[in-house]
Amino acid sequence: LTDNSDDNKAAKYGMLLFDNGGGYNFSGDGTLNIRMNANSNKVYKGIEVHKEVAIDGASININIPGSAKTSGYEIVGANVTRMTNEAKLNIITGNNSETYSLVSNVDTPVLDMAVDTLLVATSYNFAVNSKFTITDATKILGAYVKNKADSSTIIIWDPSYPLSNYEYVSIPTLSDYSCISGSGTTWTKGSNTTAEFVFKNTTDDRFTYSQFLEIVIDGETVDKSNYRYEEGSVKIYLKPEYLETLSLGEHTVIASFRDGYASAKFTIVKKSNPSPNYNPPKTGIEKTTSTINHHYKVLVGASMIFGATLVEKRRKSKHMNKR
Repeated sequence: LTDNSDDNKAAKYGMLLFDNGGGYNFSGDGTLNIRMNANSNKVYKGIEVHKEVAIDGASININIPGSAKTSGYEIVGANVTRMTNEAKLNIITGNNSETYSLVSNVDTPVLDMAVDTLLVATSYNFAVNSKFTITDATKILGAYVKNKADSSTIIIWDPSYPLSNYEYVSIPTLSDYSCISGSGTTWTKGSNTTAEFVFKNTTDDRFTYSQFLEIVIDGETVDKSNYRYEEGSVKIYLKPEYLETLSLGEHTVIASFRDGYASAKFTIVKKSNPSPNYNPPKTGIEKTTSTINHHYKVLVGASMIFGATLVEKRRKSKHMNKR
């Protein structure tokens, strides 16, 4: 779409998605290209959305160079745009002081991205305006940023700084992390032991510890008082007091880093107790008191009979000699 607007309007739109209907869906593996030249006194908007939008597998390229006020992709209201299935959104805008590649007029998160998607926002003013925010799940994916509108010598985004500080934003920036110890472990209730996991950046392990952010179990962020962590790559020790609060069965633990994440499974089981009717097996060595007494009496009785017989033989022998 090129300059798809009426010059009598105050704004020039590439695409305007009204608030009627149930939402909008860009699906399939095709590409939508919007190019406009922001070279007049009008406001330029690549796509303006007033409803929820799903970008499902498609690619959208918005390119609006020039010096007029521009919004590359503007979301009106608390309407979330969701990107899934390798969707791509690439936005380039010009150098007006009121120009942004991504714009929102609310303070709530309006962009949610799956791990296999890609966003690149570049502007010669700022990539996003001050109100544009992303979901917590998208923050986990990490971002590359730069305060100049190009992708050379980019840095990893520190979430303590707003994305509106930068002219270049690219999401995600995933390194290859994995759980190298602890996956598949079983923890027993009442054992009073920690559950231990080791996570590692398999590409470059030097920064694994410094990039670590948090632990998430079954979708819930775990308070740092419930575990401790230390270097090498990063070792996680879940405390028994916290583990006791989890239900029996399988759980998923995710280690979140500024530039990626890794997950592992573990299982919680109930402490087993021995059966109250348990009898140890016979070894053939044990003898009861009555059995021992019986054998003793038999032995003593036999000795007495043998002794009496011997005395009787000696008596007869003496009698024979006297004759």
